[in-house]
Amino acid sequence: MRDDQPKIVCMEVRRPVLESGVAVQLRLALPLAALTDDTVGRLKEILLEHPGESPVLLELGAKLLRLPPEFNVDSRNGLVGEIKLLLGANAVVA
Repeated sequence: MRDDQPKIVCMEVRRPVLESGVAVQLRLALPLAALTDDTVGRLKEILLEHPGESPVLLELGAKLLRLPPEFNVDSRNGLVGEIKLLLGANAVVA
């Protein structure tokens, strides 16, 4: 604490290695009201811009759909942020 303000001082920052050798699924919850042609088209573009090994699951109401393998993604490098911008903060299910 300095000047009554909490501060963090960092000497080094490293990205943690979170890979376990197993592809983690990316699960998205899509509100049915968000399923416009434009939104679906942009979601496809975003997924195709981040190819990888992780399968993508979509929750559409009570249904859970697994997208075809050509939509498998690498969920690092900004993908989750882009999806949240497009679909909202609650779109990515933990």
